[in-house]
Parts: sequence; C-alpha cells; structure tokens
Amino acid sequence: MSSLKTEKAPQKKSGDVGAKEQGCASPSPQCEKIRELAHSKWEAAGCPCGDGVEFWLQAEAELAMDGQSSKPE
Repeated sequence: MSSLKTEKAPQKKSGDVGAKEQGCASPSPQCEKIRELAHSKWEAAGCPCGDGVEFWLQAEAELAMDGQSSKPE
C-alpha cells in the first residue's frame, strides 16, 4: 500500500485585509478607517492578487498626514 500525502493548497487571500490581519489588536475606529481606505485603494488598483500590505501602508500614511494637518497649532 502506497502512502500518498495529500496537501491542501493554500487559500488565496483577497486584498481586503482586515484590521486584525494587519496588526491591530482590536478593530478600533482608526484601524477601521485604514481598512476602508486600503480596500478602496485596492479596488481602484483593479483588485490585484497579494496580501494588500502596500495599500494598508498607503492608507496609514495618508490618514496620518490628514491627522497632522487637522491638528490646531
């Protein structure tokens, strides 16, 4: 009897990566804003394959800049 090993193929991840997957312990309002903006950016780019980290980082940076410009000096 031959022992054949069957392995599951890894599941494809969508570009819509949630806050938890991106390192937010709990989905705070800020993480949710980042997630929504990252998802919009991913869709605008044509929903490319991958983990979507670059869209998450772009969204984080964009929201951080918005937050700095809205603070009173």
